[in-house]
Amino acid sequence: MILNTRTELDGLIAQVGLQVIRGVLDQEIAALCGTRGQQKAYRHHGCQPGYVILAGRKVTINKPRVRHKGGAELPLATYKAFQQEGPLQKAIGRNLRRQVSTRNYAGAIDDCIEGYGIAKSSVSRHWKALTEAELRAFSQRAVASDIVALVIDGQYFRRECLVVAMGVDFQGKKHV
Repeated sequence: MILNTRTELDGLIAQVGLQVIRGVLDQEIAALCGTRGQQKAYRHHGCQPGYVILAGRKVTINKPRVRHKGGAELPLATYKAFQQEGPLQKAIGRNLRRQVSTRNYAGAIDDCIEGYGIAKSSVSRHWKALTEAELRAFSQRAVASDIVALVIDGQYFRRECLVVAMGVDFQGKKHV
């Protein structure tokens, strides 16, 4: 009973998340259009297929459309924000760090909401982008000017090799 309740709760949370996203999009559309009689733009009654990232996967939604009085379509900033791959890459990174393989990633995330963008090739691309950015930030950190020696060593812990870099300053103090 508890497991069934947990699954139903996860599904409810995912549906609430989609409702919140739709509400935020509606608020932006209302702000873009303005008050009745002083409208700068209008909501196009059509929509187009789109996606947002929710719960570590791409979820299909109907993207509302807004047009300027001149006829040009206006972009929705909140829609672009919900499409950012940062949260997806972080979710993939969390799961892959827990030793979930890219081949089995789709089975490792919650089945509470249908989505796409979790094929093993897609997961591999996201993992590569995430680790590349983290490695770049790590390798570009400044080394303190008082470091006179750098010691790098690896130690195996279970099946993982942990690499430690340690700097030694003029006074002999060690900085990990």
